[in-house]
This record gives sequence, C-alpha cells and structure tokens, in this order.
Amino acid sequence: MRIQFALLLAVTTVGCAGEDGTSYLTNLNDEAAGANCPSGGVRIETGPDDNGNGTLESGEIATTKYVCGNQTMTDVNPEPAGANCPAGGVKIQVGTDTNKNGMLDGTEAASTEYVCGAGQAIVSKSFMQGGVNATTGTPITILPGVIQAPAAGKVIAVGSSDLFCTATQCPAGSPAASAYLWIADEANTVAPVADYDFVFLQPNITTSITRTSYFPVTAAGPVTYNLRGQDVIGDLAYYRSGLTLIFLP
Repeated sequence: MRIQFALLLAVTTVGCAGEDGTSYLTNLNDEAAGANCPSGGVRIETGPDDNGNGTLESGEIATTKYVCGNQTMTDVNPEPAGANCPAGGVKIQVGTDTNKNGMLDGTEAASTEYVCGAGQAIVSKSFMQGGVNATTGTPITILPGVIQAPAAGKVIAVGSSDLFCTATQCPAGSPAASAYLWIADEANTVAPVADYDFVFLQPNITTSITRTSYFPVTAAGPVTYNLRGQDVIGDLAYYRSGLTLIFLP
C-alpha cells in the first residue's frame, strides 16, 4: 500500500534575504491540467522582490518549476471498539484527490484498512506543502512530528513526500539521481541500514516516495519523530511532505 499525503493548495508567499539585502520570494499556486502538468499540480515561482512590496510580481519571477500529478491521499482516524476492531484501533482510507480540494472525500476513498490494538488509537498529523532543499549527500530533516503517548504502547509512523529536481539540479545519465527517505526518533540520524525507502529520479518529473516505521513507546509523554531524507547525486527538493503518527496501546 502506497501512502501519501496532500494539503489544500493555496497561494502563499515566503521570503528570505539575499546577500544584497533583497528579499527572494516564492509563490505556490495550483497548476491546471495542461501542457505543464497533464493531470495538474503545483506551480512554484521564485524571484527577487525588487520593489520591496512583499509581493512577487510577474516581472520579478526568475524561475518557474512544476510539481505535477494528482496525489494519492491517506485519511487516518481513530477507530472505536466494534466490529472492525474489537478493542479499538485505527482506520486507514486511501484514494485519489480527483477534485483537488486537498482532502480525501468519501467518494474518493478507494480502499479501507484497519490496524487494531488494545484500545482506540491516537493520531497526530503534520503536513508541509512547500519544498525542503537537499544538498548532495547531506541528510536533512524534512518534517518533524509530535504525538502525546498516554501510556506505554507503540507508534506507527507513516511518512511520504514528492521529490522533484530540474535538469540542472539532477542531470540525467549514469549513475542516476537517487534519494532516501526514513523516519527516526533522533533528529540527526543518517539513513539506517536496510531501514529506509529508496527511489531513483528523473529531472523535471515528480516522483513519490513513502516510508512506514514502527517504534516502541515505554512510558507516557510527548514523543517526537522525524521524517528524514538524503539525496545521493544531484540536488533536489522534497515537496508536499506528510508525517502521520499513530499511537496504539
């Protein structure tokens, strides 16, 4: 089962100051189905705020990228004790966000599964629409997530991200650009041996990668987990990333 996550796309502007004091802005916009994205996606525009008005205007756009594709989404919710889980657990529905509203509507759910435990699950979700850049060979934290464990038990952590790079950032050829994705309970880990997901990338093509990990919880309290990534050859960015933490008693 491939598990991915999405957010409702909205026009947003973020900025950072360059060496000359000029702010560089990024706009994220819905991209309709067409030549740039056959099934729609996200248009990412960046450039300097030359006039200092805090808005990236058309004449200031320096680069435009597209992160394409309808997203397969997962809706995770606690399942009370009953026929599906005698003692309670979690309900997982998977489907495609065909109407692009950033949510998995009832008619879009293609499959439903249950993970049962000794009581009703607790679910914590974290999402990030924008991109996190990876520097060649350097592990990074894409997204942290926190869940409040009421007692000893276990946490199922499900992470996903869309990966994207341009022809300049990850040139085609041999060896191909590639990347890792893993989930860790420590913030500064490297890719653990045989405990990660791995993907090859092609330039200008959105590639999705997912990871599911299990962690024991020994006592009550807040627990933090980190969705981590690393590129191998060529710089890239992790977009539309999600981390869902599911506590089962």
